[in-house]
Amino acid sequence: MVLEKSQDRYRGVLCNFCRQPIPLPAIVNRWGAEAQVAGQGALEAAERSFHIRCRCCEKEASYRSSDVVEVQGEPRLRNFRGRAGERSGFLRGHGDLAKAANG
Repeated sequence: MVLEKSQDRYRGVLCNFCRQPIPLPAIVNRWGAEAQVAGQGALEAAERSFHIRCRCCEKEASYRSSDVVEVQGEPRLRNFRGRAGERSGFLRGHGDLAKAANG
């Protein structure tokens, strides 16, 4: 008997900017499961919307439940390259202002 490798799949949306797949957060996945259990129609499920930040281009957009697609493969890891340096530089640059305002 030959064992077939199962393909990984996840639910996600396509980024409005770079068209890369974005995996859905757990809370949005629960909405879909709750709608199926409650027997809600497709029209009511399409009325829900949510914001997700893309893991590739780091832009955030609003999506609807009707935008959800089944994606093959594994979700992309978040790209933190450069983001930590921007944050630390931002916080470091405003330290003098906080001292001046308090003193």
